[in-house]
Amino acid sequence: MKLKQTILLFLLIAVLVLTGCVANTDENISQLRKELSAERNKTQALESKLMEYSETINDLRLEVKDREKTISDFEASLLISEPVQGNSLLTEALNVIEIIAEYDIVKLNAFISPTKGVRFSPYTYVHEDDDMLFFTGNALVNLFNDTAEYTWGSYDGSGEPIELTFSDYYDRFVYDQDFANPHMIGINQTIGTGNTINNISDVYSNHAFVEFHFTGFDPQYEGIDWRSLTLVFENDNGVWYLVGIVHSEWTI
Repeated sequence: MKLKQTILLFLLIAVLVLTGCVANTDENISQLRKELSAERNKTQALESKLMEYSETINDLRLEVKDREKTISDFEASLLISEPVQGNSLLTEALNVIEIIAEYDIVKLNAFISPTKGVRFSPYTYVHEDDDMLFFTGNALVNLFNDTAEYTWGSYDGSGEPIELTFSDYYDRFVYDQDFANPHMIGINQTIGTGNTINNISDVYSNHAFVEFHFTGFDPQYEGIDWRSLTLVFENDNGVWYLVGIVHSEWTI
């Protein structure tokens, strides 16, 4: 009798324990379901936001493309490949300096005087008979591909001959600084001065010039490291043609 009671008591306890476990399991499952539902809601909200951002990004991309096309069309409308009659001296000089900055010798060829050519001078003192003179034509257009060295004058200080290819001369004595974005611009007015005599007005009498000038780069040199590029023009029946490119810097 006692054994039966013991077995029954054991079974009753087991049932109670199992019932408690099942209840706890149901509560846990219910809690997990709530948490999962909350996470799903968060995910859906994030996905909705992501869709909104994606649409916004696509709209912005389309807007950027439209603006890029507008800018491209505008730049194309401003593109000038030859001098225009009636342009001001400054306008023509700005056109030329942009072409020089782009290393576009083909376009530059169109701006050079067809009768006088263009003279390249490495320093402010122009040697009328010795500085390199080029005329318009295929020879000028192909200069960047020319591997021949020319004598461009003499180096300041040493007096050694400047023997460089056209490309190397261009990098050293034409566009050695970003003259399309200078500190100052002088119209028929000299800005950069040093020990070298400036005889531009003497050599190019009855001509006009525009100087693109940098006042200096390193403060420790107190302006001695200034640079200038002067473009000299001749007016031929209302059209400004380039006749001289004069590089200027501090000389010893």
